[in-house]
Amino acid sequence: MAPTEDTMREDDAQKRVVIVMKLYGGEVYNMSQGYRPGGKRHGTTRQTKGIADLLIFFPRWKTHIWFEVKKRDDDWPLDNVEWCIRRPFYVKLQSADQAAFEAHCTACGVRYVLGGMEEAQEVCKALKRADIRSRARTALTVEEVT
Repeated sequence: MAPTEDTMREDDAQKRVVIVMKLYGGEVYNMSQGYRPGGKRHGTTRQTKGIADLLIFFPRWKTHIWFEVKKRDDDWPLDNVEWCIRRPFYVKLQSADQAAFEAHCTACGVRYVLGGMEEAQEVCKALKRADIRSRARTALTVEEVT
């Protein structure tokens, strides 16, 4: 039986996010490294602390995003609600290093997404809408010139 949204592991949530991103033409780079086994460093990753789980390039839209995947906890009360209501629940799951990474992205105008599959779908749909509007403006400009 497949895990439900609220009982899955973070790895399962990440696999779903990757599928959504690829369906929209994203080239996904997994920055997760897993944990080092044994020794003094057991429980540490090989990656810089706080760096987001995924770096996704969208060549068609000439943009990229960092995506920090968070699974829903077992008490998730927010199915089918707006992002602004879901976000505080995900923020509680961020480490201090992850919050700092997000702040750096925001300060530099780099897209950063925190969440799961719903957020992946929403950001891809928003990029697609922006692309359609941009192409419509370009077509109008070309018509005005000719």
